[in-house]
Amino acid sequence: MMVPVGLLGAVVVIGGIAVLVVVVARSARGSGQQAQSTETPLAILKRRYAQGEVSSEQFEAAKRQLSAGDDTKGG
Repeated sequence: MMVPVGLLGAVVVIGGIAVLVVVVARSARGSGQQAQSTETPLAILKRRYAQGEVSSEQFEAAKRQLSAGDDTKGG
């Protein structure tokens, strides 16, 4: 009687882990693709500045670099 209960428990645990891995993989893959396809470099910079990931000095320097990159592409 103990063996089937132990086996059933093991199957439930392994199944739970498998479901968790699939859910995490799908959510990570979906969010990464969406951010890459819709956000411009300037939008990413603005978002990171708003979240406090970059300082105002870093923001201004990066913004100048992005603007300079746009000037060289038009030529």
